[in-house]
Amino acid sequence: MLVTKADVEAIFSKYGKIVGCSVHKGYAFVQYVNERNARAAVAGEDGRMIVGQVL
Repeated sequence: MLVTKADVEAIFSKYGKIVGCSVHKGYAFVQYVNERNARAAVAGEDGRMIVGQVL
């Protein structure tokens, strides 16, 4: 099963407005409006399992 851009945005949008998102095999990048949102996402999702991959 592959994770889509929409999947990643759905998971990470709760931390703030996403201004960029790209998904590649095995990893993804999410860019927020500000650093505070990015830090909250890292703290909130660290260790989460998504399709057999640990964040």
